[in-house]
Amino acid sequence: MHFQARRDRPALIPNDFRANSAFTTVCITTALSFAVLNSIDLLTSLFFQDIQHLSAVQAAIRILPSTVVGLALNLATGLAVDRIPAVLLVAVTSLISSGSPLLMALIQPTWSYWTCAFFAQILLPFSIDVLYTVGLVIVTQVFPEDKQAVAGAVFNTSAQFGNAMGLAIIQVVSTLVRKRDVNPNSPDAILAGYHASFWALFSLMLICALAGYIGLRRIGRVGLKHD
Repeated sequence: MHFQARRDRPALIPNDFRANSAFTTVCITTALSFAVLNSIDLLTSLFFQDIQHLSAVQAAIRILPSTVVGLALNLATGLAVDRIPAVLLVAVTSLISSGSPLLMALIQPTWSYWTCAFFAQILLPFSIDVLYTVGLVIVTQVFPEDKQAVAGAVFNTSAQFGNAMGLAIIQVVSTLVRKRDVNPNSPDAILAGYHASFWALFSLMLICALAGYIGLRRIGRVGLKHD
């Protein structure tokens, strides 16, 4: 991109995108949040099936609460996004969502669904559903109309990158932990790998909250109507 810009040639992603701290922050936090969301969905389903020996249908039903909460959050965020500073929306909801991997990192196979897993599903969508709305509003607010399409594409790409990154991280963490066991395929070894992956996702969610707080401190409220 620097090479293209120095020669007055069009760059696929203009350098001034990265210079915008608010946009860079929402891209980073969106990638982290998507990494956690999709990885927890996968790991939780595997936990239900491999550790608690539930069917795929039973596992899917137990993941439904996060979808219901996510739909409600999308509606609520649209109504509140212009009333609360973006830094609070992103940082606080990321901290709330960090409770999801934390609960799953502590869960035991003998525990009831209502002890940890249910509340983990309730907390999971807070970050990404709020952050995605805030991020799209920031794209329309900080860039002129002729750059919003490219900025939106970069923003969505960061989300997909987060998906891939999260799955790669949990695979590496889980595999390394399982290999330490004498019998890597035993239920205890598999559970240890899942727990370690949940702890890794908990760390990513804390980083997401910190990045949002640092990068959006000066952005104020977004989505305000301008006459």
